[in-house]
Amino acid sequence: PTSLLPEWSGIDVPEFRTVSAESRWNLEEPRACDYDRACDVDDYVAAITVAHGEGLVLNDEPCATAWLPRAWGGVFARWEFAEDDGTMERALLGIPETLHWEAKGELHLVGSPQTLFNSAEPGAEPERSRMEVALGEGRYTIHWTRYRPDPPTSAGLIALRRVNGRE
Repeated sequence: PTSLLPEWSGIDVPEFRTVSAESRWNLEEPRACDYDRACDVDDYVAAITVAHGEGLVLNDEPCATAWLPRAWGGVFARWEFAEDDGTMERALLGIPETLHWEAKGELHLVGSPQTLFNSAEPGAEPERSRMEVALGEGRYTIHWTRYRPDPPTSAGLIALRRVNGRE
């Protein structure tokens, strides 16, 4: 949640807390940073602890990402490849309900709205553009799939579905 942004240090080693992580982006620094924790995620998506809440790591290469709100939560669509913007936009309008989704855990949101940003940045100090996502507090299941409507178009999709039957 946006309220937890000050708790994220990005590539800076936090001064007053210890971070546990296997990865090290700065090989000369023995202490870990929050970006190292994000890099520890060995899957397309995962929830990690941030202060008294959780954040969502969208792993893999940095890429254009859109938020597609739904009554039950929403879908992050991560552009992998397409001929142009229009091709991707048309593909995202036609996402079939019958896709096979892989379960990737749960996310507990302690506040709203959410902010999508590069995990290398300190949360309180924007360096690049960010995207605000209106997703309410609560628990969500996380699911992932690759969507290929045609050979030259592909997107990684991450669905967040509210738990407690609100679909």
